[in-house]
Amino acid sequence: MTGTALPDKADVVVIGAGVMGAAIAWQLSQLSDLRVLVLDKTGPLGGMSGRTFGQVRMHYSNALTLQMALYGIDFFADWTARVGIGASGYVPMGYLLTVTPDQVAPAQRNVDLARSLGIETEFIGPDRIAQIEPVINTDGLVGGAWDPAGGYIDVTKITLSWLAAAQATGRVALARSEVAAVGAGHVSTERGDIQAGHIVCATGPWTGGLVDVPIESRRLDTMYLQLPRGAGRLSTCVTDGTANIVLRPDMGNTVLAAAYPPQMELVEDPLVVPTQHSEDAHFGRIERAIQTRFPGLAGAAPLRSVSGTYDITPDWHPVLGPVDGRPGLQLACGFSGHGLKLAPAVGLSIAEGILGRPLSFDIHPLRPERFAQNEPMYLAYGPGGRA
Repeated sequence: MTGTALPDKADVVVIGAGVMGAAIAWQLSQLSDLRVLVLDKTGPLGGMSGRTFGQVRMHYSNALTLQMALYGIDFFADWTARVGIGASGYVPMGYLLTVTPDQVAPAQRNVDLARSLGIETEFIGPDRIAQIEPVINTDGLVGGAWDPAGGYIDVTKITLSWLAAAQATGRVALARSEVAAVGAGHVSTERGDIQAGHIVCATGPWTGGLVDVPIESRRLDTMYLQLPRGAGRLSTCVTDGTANIVLRPDMGNTVLAAAYPPQMELVEDPLVVPTQHSEDAHFGRIERAIQTRFPGLAGAAPLRSVSGTYDITPDWHPVLGPVDGRPGLQLACGFSGHGLKLAPAVGLSIAEGILGRPLSFDIHPLRPERFAQNEPMYLAYGPGGRA
């Protein structure tokens, strides 16, 4: 719906056509007869969903996010039966988190919590780590958390498939238009105002321009690497807490990597563009981490870089649900690097909230007001991407 007039009303307006907006629109199309309009300035995947790492795991500090992640992985594994269009691209090759000595206790605590919820996971020692991931150098490692159902998915396939399935019902429309403001029962766009009983901001790092919410945008670069002939191959998805690098296999003999800097850069424009300086600095961190921890991948060469941002909240957990004093407004933002794993549960929770149904997940702890009420989510490792 580009170049044609926008409707002047809808039952629900979802702002954002990334993975969250797609999940919410699809759930609404399955659970109701409401007319849903999805708006996005650039179209599907024009924001951070088109730049995500694609990794899924079930290692979290809170029962709520563990339950949501478990639902998400089950959903991705059963995509065809649930959605019926497209595919999730789910590759269940396992997720391994290696930890430093001071992270052993929180890792074991998170593993125990996950196991109490029926999630298959365990804390393992260096010998088992070497069996699971032969390219890793276990010198100095004390252990790690192993999640055999972890892996990665195809975010492009997921987002477009959800949107296609939602539109196929005839109750969901997708339009390209920038939203300038969110009012009481309406949104203002560059192409006119739209009345709506319910409005959902699934707008990632752009949410602060529409709603007062404590989110900051911090840059994270990822890089595709070409492995040389004769190099080892990753057997699983790995986060190495000692070198602060994340690696996963990609197509053929390529690897996707992200080496976190000591401090993630605060940016104004979430759509940051890699520069030669940023690429060189990032590859330097990757190369050092590979030499130290993954010598079996030595000789990997940079192919291309992708720059994006995390929409980070003060407790590194998402903001979900209705906004006090703003009837009809729901938020699904501030995912702080965890959104993809939780997307199926987020879509269900927001849809159930709009429809006034009992919630499958108690998302009250993730409410927007928790920061003002000094009730942040718990972080076993402290502030950071391993919430």
